[in-house]
Amino acid sequence: MSGLTPAQRLIQKTRMHQASRSSSPSSVSANTNDEPPTGVSIPSTAFPSSNNQTAIRSDSVVVRQIKEEYSLSTHSTRAVDRYCGMTLEERNLRLFVTCTKVLELAQKLSTSEEWSISPVLESSLRQHSFTFLLSPKLTSYLGDIARNAIDALRVLGVAELPEAHEVGKLTVVQRSIKKVNTSDRYQIKAKIAKGIENNSDIATLTSTIVGEKSKSIAITAALYRRVAFLRWAATEFKSSSGDKWWDDVDMCLLELRTAFQGDAVGLHEVFETRYREDVETYGDPAETGSIIPISDIPAHQATLDSYAAKVAPKPSTTKQVAKRSAEEAFGDDPLDHDDRTPPPPGRAATEPGADGV
Repeated sequence: MSGLTPAQRLIQKTRMHQASRSSSPSSVSANTNDEPPTGVSIPSTAFPSSNNQTAIRSDSVVVRQIKEEYSLSTHSTRAVDRYCGMTLEERNLRLFVTCTKVLELAQKLSTSEEWSISPVLESSLRQHSFTFLLSPKLTSYLGDIARNAIDALRVLGVAELPEAHEVGKLTVVQRSIKKVNTSDRYQIKAKIAKGIENNSDIATLTSTIVGEKSKSIAITAALYRRVAFLRWAATEFKSSSGDKWWDDVDMCLLELRTAFQGDAVGLHEVFETRYREDVETYGDPAETGSIIPISDIPAHQATLDSYAAKVAPKPSTTKQVAKRSAEEAFGDDPLDHDDRTPPPPGRAATEPGADGV
């Protein structure tokens, strides 16, 4: 019997009981309709009448098992206890009200899906999303940009932005931001490739990328360094295309943040070196452009920068970087190995500067 499955053991046990009953002269005849045998009384409480005003309480053991099975919260557990103490009429009323509320929520969700972004809000989303994407502090180009951008826009008080509880409408806004980001990433990558082809200095390339939005985006030395980094990445990962290229960029940024966690000076030096090499290759930007000091950055851009530093990379990117770090550490002396885990977004260094990726 030990080799039987649980189901087979149940079947065998049932058949043994059936055999013992059939061999007993006092056993009742089999009933194929799943009805109680003749002469067996049915407890009157098994099927209570609808006009019974006495509270019908569920068996405490069954109730506890159900609550444990669904891992209910404290609030939900109390609701179940109250429900078990209700009369049948009260339970029916509770179910009706609950179903009515669910219908209201479903209708609200349907209305949210039909909601469309106004031209005013769409213009704001395009402008701020592009500024967000060009932030020197952006930690990931394929991460959760939309969610953080919406948080920043709420701080900025952007007109017609849905409230936090309007989940359906915010989903529409997130889709719009993601769509705009996809287009902007394509344009940025294309302009970088053109800048390499034309040997454009960093000022000219940055101005080309910013384009007509130059009135609302402050061009800083940190932005020069970030664009120089992206141009370096264009040659370093030239075999990649589309989102794969941006994924390579994200992994590189995360590896840098991990390696220089707590070292703002070292992290800044990485981008400064990329910038100096860019100047040596493509020329000095002093003759073709000008920058503003970081202290003069407009308040709205500073807000967007602060939220750009909070963007988390895709889980797959984080996992791959962690795997790379582990592979590189394999074989090192455990006493000398500095086992670093990727820092959370926005905390790349103890005192992050303009390049605090």
